[in-house]
Amino acid sequence: MKKKILYGFSVVILIVMIVMSMINNQPTKQVSKTYFYLGTVIDITVYDTDDDQILKEISDLILKYENMLSRNILSSDISKLNQSNGPMTVSEETYMLIKEAIRYSEFTDGYFDITINPIVELWAIGTEEAKVPIDSEIEQALESIDFKNIVLLENNQVELINGATIDLGGIAKGFIADEIAALLDKNQFEKALINLGGNVFALGSSTEDAPWNIGIRHPLNNQSGVLLKITLDNKSVVTSGIYERFLELDGKVYHHIFDPYTGYPMDNELLSLTVISDESIDGDALSTGLFNMGLDKAFQKASELSVDLIVVTKDNKIYITPYLSDKITVFDENYQVITKE
Repeated sequence: MKKKILYGFSVVILIVMIVMSMINNQPTKQVSKTYFYLGTVIDITVYDTDDDQILKEISDLILKYENMLSRNILSSDISKLNQSNGPMTVSEETYMLIKEAIRYSEFTDGYFDITINPIVELWAIGTEEAKVPIDSEIEQALESIDFKNIVLLENNQVELINGATIDLGGIAKGFIADEIAALLDKNQFEKALINLGGNVFALGSSTEDAPWNIGIRHPLNNQSGVLLKITLDNKSVVTSGIYERFLELDGKVYHHIFDPYTGYPMDNELLSLTVISDESIDGDALSTGLFNMGLDKAFQKASELSVDLIVVTKDNKIYITPYLSDKITVFDENYQVITKE
């Protein structure tokens, strides 16, 4: 069998380079730093200052939440919860984030589900152990996948039932990006770019009169560079796409966005879905959930939450919400832009 794996790390670096290269009219005075936390590349740039103490505070904040929320750190709330045999008291932040994850699961009819961890581990796409599981393995993993297996109790207690385990990877980066933005605001920094592995928060505006230009990567594997740019300020931009991590086996490609109902990579008409929102936590959870729901339901749900969407489909169309009609520039003439209510 011929197997090819695309790792998320290299793709994230590409996304970071694209996003940063698309920023015009930057303020000249700035401090910036690149980290490798949360299993990804993080770029923070704070403008109109030469005091890098804020970068240390941001680093400390990220590490605090990584140690609290990562399922790969044995001392974290999530790791301990996954190993628990009954109710467990977690931190206030962990409890809140799990509660928010359940809310997004309900809103997306279960297409965003933090209990999908067994399926993610089974396929292991993006690692050397990546494989196509047999049907019986998938059926067994699906037995514990249901956000209703998370029971919230009083006093920050959580219980996982029916063998469920959780992974906050689909929501934690958005939460942390919002926390970084709040820290910057508290310290009276008005302009910054926060990039957590492709979860971008553009704080403030590029200059007094000019918004940021944020690039969205071309979603086809054989393409490089950006498909389009968005002009905006004080917004979060989060994209989910089938190009980010995938396994190619015997000529067939399996991507990393899984259908929590079938246990297989979601097979629909979408190549990528971008959420533009006021808060990054919305974009993080919704980018996966709405991708899985498909084109029409995604726009219906986006309207209910007043977030904006850019959806790229396999037939070379780019669907956008009306608010974005004068805010995007497309660089590939083969794609048609359609405004969708």
